[in-house]
Amino acid sequence: MRVRPEQILSRLRKIDVGPMARQFGTIELGARDVAAILGLDGRVRAALLGGVQVPVARLPKHQVIKRLEDGTIEKVSVPEVDATPRLWSGGYLDDYRLIIVVGMSRQDALVDFELHRRIYLIGTSAFTVGVGLLTILAAVLARRQKRTLQRLAATERQSNELKSTFLAKISHDLRTPLNGILGFSELVKTTANEPEQRQYGEYIHDSSSHLLDLVNMILDLAKLRNGTLQLRLGEVDLRQVAMSVSRMHAIVARQKGLEFRVDVAEDFPERITCDGVRIREVLNNLLHNAIKFTRAGHVTMDLFALDGQAFVRVSDTGIGMTDEIKSRLFQPFSEGRDEASRGQAGAGIGLAFSRELVALHGGEIEATSQPGHGTSVTFWIPVAGPRAARAGAPVHSVTNEGTGNATGTDRR
Repeated sequence: MRVRPEQILSRLRKIDVGPMARQFGTIELGARDVAAILGLDGRVRAALLGGVQVPVARLPKHQVIKRLEDGTIEKVSVPEVDATPRLWSGGYLDDYRLIIVVGMSRQDALVDFELHRRIYLIGTSAFTVGVGLLTILAAVLARRQKRTLQRLAATERQSNELKSTFLAKISHDLRTPLNGILGFSELVKTTANEPEQRQYGEYIHDSSSHLLDLVNMILDLAKLRNGTLQLRLGEVDLRQVAMSVSRMHAIVARQKGLEFRVDVAEDFPERITCDGVRIREVLNNLLHNAIKFTRAGHVTMDLFALDGQAFVRVSDTGIGMTDEIKSRLFQPFSEGRDEASRGQAGAGIGLAFSRELVALHGGEIEATSQPGHGTSVTFWIPVAGPRAARAGAPVHSVTNEGTGNATGTDRR
């Protein structure tokens, strides 16, 4: 049966042919698509443009494809049907010994791709804008938070300064009348005719002295917080200072029926660079607390040295402390006591003041205690002075093995 090429084309509306089929599936010819029948010689026999047959006069007369030895088809030139850009594909019609070539309009073939590409670009742009807006918002919020934190920090500093200034002024104003009370109570002690009146004068004098010490301590604590308290450093015989302080406290300890002893290691330095007056205050605070909270047993002060540090440990067999009390022991106006010792309450600033003084010397202070088994408070300062601490001298927390001939009990 002989069939004309245009008869084949007239029956084609959907074509499954060549690479085009693999890419697009079954091809449906559109208004700007071209389908052409070529002979094995590569010349066009017939063509359709948008379903309308192209006149023979408009068909190219030259070879547009060639058939290679392995059977593949190679393009020689693209048929110039019109100015529409197209995607070309082709295949064999084996039953007719013909070749069919299809040209799809690039615009129509890629319409879905272009649509998805636009959607992708719009989505990407929206995402980028969203990320940019979120970044700007985060930066604004971070800046606002930073300003808020700065204002809070400034407010806190101002509050601390006002508090310290208030304490300093009040403490300074209280010292004048207290000195007057001390003077007149001393006169009562020495000039009163009746023993009972002299005893009253002594009570007034002792209470006033204690109150004056507290006022002075508050004033010094305020100076410490403001950074205005300066140490008067010098070469100090800390053993002599410890002995001098212990003589006064030993009398009080023996009045309570306590054993009191001071143990100094043989290798303890003869001279230590420190402020002797301030270290004396620290020793007074530690011994005062140890004796106050000890009902029976002993109070011991040990002095020893280790790795360039001078250590002082004050141990007692008193009521001890819980971990909760110990955690706030060195906080200002916090008392290291429980309900059982409420009658012996103090102002709660002695240990806080002692910690500040030790830190000002470049040292540290720590406490170990168990309820009912006593307390041990140890502080250490550089033998060579605060500058040695800033230069990186080693600081160690020690146990009884480092105390030389110390005999106190340290329960951690």
